[in-house]
Amino acid sequence: MHERRATVRTRTDVRGSVLPFGEYETFDCNVLDLTNHGARLDIGTLANKLSQRFDFSFDRFRTIRKCEIIWRHGSLIGVAFINH
Repeated sequence: MHERRATVRTRTDVRGSVLPFGEYETFDCNVLDLTNHGARLDIGTLANKLSQRFDFSFDRFRTIRKCEIIWRHGSLIGVAFINH
């Protein structure tokens, strides 16, 4: 199978945190793979409730990456990191 992505993803098995837009409660997620431009996250039951844009962090929100969902499948989402 030929990989269609221009950027190679790095497989990971780390925890991250999601902060939905307009919310104050964070949710844990699993980061399954990662590039400089986005990630594939397993966010469990939050997948169908999460808005199109949200904040994401690897370090309990000491640093924040703005994200936009580009696809959803069950509990998995693909996100692009927004650079603004």
